[in-house]
Amino acid sequence: MRRRQYLRLAAATCLAPLARASAGTVRFRPARGAVRVLLDSKPYLSFYFGPEWDRPFLHPLVTPGGIEISRGVPPKAGEDAEFPWQRGLWFGHADICGRDFWSGSGGRMLVSQPPVTDPRTASLIARAELAAAGGQVLGELTERFRFSGDGRRNIIDATISIAATHRDLRMGDTSQGGLAVRLTEEFRDGRGVDVLNSEGVEGVDVWGKPARWVDYSARVFGRKAGVAILDHPRNLRYPTRWCAEDYGMFAANPFGAGAFHEPAARGSNGGEPFVIRPGSELTLRYRVVVHEGDAEEAGIEAMQAEFAASDGTLE
Repeated sequence: MRRRQYLRLAAATCLAPLARASAGTVRFRPARGAVRVLLDSKPYLSFYFGPEWDRPFLHPLVTPGGIEISRGVPPKAGEDAEFPWQRGLWFGHADICGRDFWSGSGGRMLVSQPPVTDPRTASLIARAELAAAGGQVLGELTERFRFSGDGRRNIIDATISIAATHRDLRMGDTSQGGLAVRLTEEFRDGRGVDVLNSEGVEGVDVWGKPARWVDYSARVFGRKAGVAILDHPRNLRYPTRWCAEDYGMFAANPFGAGAFHEPAARGSNGGEPFVIRPGSELTLRYRVVVHEGDAEEAGIEAMQAEFAASDGTLE
C-alpha cells in the first residue's frame, strides 16, 4: 500500500466512521486443555491452555470468509517451522526478572484452572502463574478476551494484566515481547505482503517505530486478507513500538525502548527495565482485527478511533 492510499484511508475515517461491530451469537464449548469459540454456530477459534503448552494462546486466526491466516500449530507442510513457540495470538516477554517467557526457555505461563466464559458478554477470562524454570512463581498473568464480528471482520478485544504478587517484576527492555501474532507463509517479505502502520510507514521500516496500529495484509488462496493490532491510549508508552518481522510475526511491545533504537539491537536488551512493584499490576488493552481485504478496505483507522474513544478495559 502506498502513502497516498494511506491518506485516503485517514480521510475516509473523518468522513464516514464505521459502525460498532455486532457480537453476533457467541458460544463456548469446553474441550481437553482448550475452549472452542463459535460465532453464529460457526467455528471462530480456540483458546489453548493445557499443560503441554508453555503459555496460553488463541488459534487459528480466520477471516469471516474462512481464510486462515495464522501459521499452523504445529506448522503445516510447506510452512517454516522455525520459532515453534510462536502460535496464533499470544502474549509473552523475553525478559521477566531475567527469565525468558517469550520462547519459554526460562519460564512458563501456567493456567491451572479452566478459563471462565460468559456467552452473554462473549468473553473469556484466564489466569496464569508466571512460573520460572525450577518452579518459582514470579507473578500472575490475567488475560481477558471478548469476541465479536460484523461479517467482514472478526474482532478480539484483549486486556492483559500482569500482577506482581510475590516480588518486583522487572520487565526487561527487549524487542522480543508483547501481544503477538504469527502468520502463514504468504505474509513473508518478498511474497507480496503489505505491512503498514498508522503513521503511513511501510514494510520493514515499521520495525521499532511508534504507531497506534500495525496491519499485515497478503493474498491467501487468491483473496486479500490480513490482521491488525490496535493500541490503546491508556497503555504504557502509547503509541507503542512494534517488533514487526519480515517472516510474518509482529507484536505490540510497550517494554522495548532502547532495544528498538538500532537494528543491531534486535533480540538484545536496551535500557532500564519497567518495574511492577509488589501488590500492583500493569494492564494493557488491545484490539485485534482479522479482516478481509487490506487495511484501507477493512477501515482500520476508523476502528482505531472508535477503540481509542472507549475505556478499552474488559472486566
